[in-house]
Amino acid sequence: MEIVYLCEKIAHFLSSVYMQLFAGIIDPETLSSVEQNPTGELSKSAALCSALEIRYDLFLHSGCRGEDLPGLSAKVRSLFPKALQIGTIRLQRDGGMFKDSFAADRNRHFERILSATLHPEVVDIEIEELETLLPKVQPVLKTSGAKVLASHHDFLKVPTVAEFKNWISFAKESGANGYKTACMSVQNGDFEEIYPLIQEEAPRFEFFSLFAMGAFGQESRVKSLCYGANLTYCALGKAVAPGQLSVAEALESFQKLSQKR
Repeated sequence: MEIVYLCEKIAHFLSSVYMQLFAGIIDPETLSSVEQNPTGELSKSAALCSALEIRYDLFLHSGCRGEDLPGLSAKVRSLFPKALQIGTIRLQRDGGMFKDSFAADRNRHFERILSATLHPEVVDIEIEELETLLPKVQPVLKTSGAKVLASHHDFLKVPTVAEFKNWISFAKESGANGYKTACMSVQNGDFEEIYPLIQEEAPRFEFFSLFAMGAFGQESRVKSLCYGANLTYCALGKAVAPGQLSVAEALESFQKLSQKR
């Protein structure tokens, strides 16, 4: 209990002073567990998050009907009313369960989700799909007030600075409010040259997340926040990505790194 209390104090301090977003993933299993045991460890971990990403693709994959997707935001909101919500229909090529061949057809799901009274404040759309999907959802984005987080995933390597600059510029030109890339670190130090880029580019966006996955990239999930990023992703229970830290670990690590700078 002392650890949870300490992390809650840290989370409150960070949200009020640094406005950093520590995001946890809401999938069918997590939502069901929290609903059944609202005082359990999983629920306590989710309560530490200043942002929650609803993985709509995983709900669809588990058998959730399309017409039931809009109600998920309200369920999450009733459990964690203060957390910023990010809505994602993640493609298979990006680690999700929505078929890549139907990437541009997700507009019908986003329209349902964002037309609900309670809906995510942010929707995640892959950089590669901005030209095809974004125009289709622009009307509902405008009426709902939802913002766009342009994302990219590389599960093989850390891209070059030049590649990042191209994606970041394209995201900005497309009107995205945020930018995110999660890439794979394959050796010690291969992400180091990206920190100055974060410091340079993060101020251009309302949301900015750029870190490395894997054991070598674990530090970057928190260190990137010290260079200007304001969004990172944490594990609520079992890690869903290589190198992912628990919310409590991420909060504690960020506090320590912040004190050293």
